[in-house]
Amino acid sequence: MKYIIAVLSLLLMTSCVAAIEISEVMYNPEGTDTNREWVEVYTHAETNTENISFFDNEGNHHLTLIQGTYNLQNYAIITNNAASFIQEHNYSGILFQASFSLSNTGESLGLKQNSEVLDNVTYSNNDGANGNGMSLERTASGWQESTTIGGTPGYSQAQEVPEFTGIAAAFALLGVLVFFFKKRA
Repeated sequence: MKYIIAVLSLLLMTSCVAAIEISEVMYNPEGTDTNREWVEVYTHAETNTENISFFDNEGNHHLTLIQGTYNLQNYAIITNNAASFIQEHNYSGILFQASFSLSNTGESLGLKQNSEVLDNVTYSNNDGANGNGMSLERTASGWQESTTIGGTPGYSQAQEVPEFTGIAAAFALLGVLVFFFKKRA
């Protein structure tokens, strides 16, 4: 029983660390790309984004908070031109600006906190959304082209599979451990 409590406590402490991920990419909007590219990030639990940077094939990019707070509770947008993004999408959520240009053929993108990589994804123009006004949304099975022109910044239209993390995982582990120790007794 001591082992169960110790493992459960450790799991609960580590599951409270919020995971932040890249959830949507507008890499090749219809028409000109200039000042219209953006990346959406998502977290399942409140995360302080103050020391997070965005990286792509060109290197690391400092995030400048334009609107909202550093305490992300679900979605935020990273754009290369905040004024254009707000005007085009009428967006009122958390918004960061960074100096970047996304490749229209694909590249690797990620989020870092200091030197630790928090998330790393790779998209390709073979995944869709190549100049047709759609974005790429991340799903449990990979990238999927959005069916909404302009993408879905700040929310998800994709049918996502719920992640098995946090308290649910702790209770599942507890059940497995109880079963295991009952079998041994």
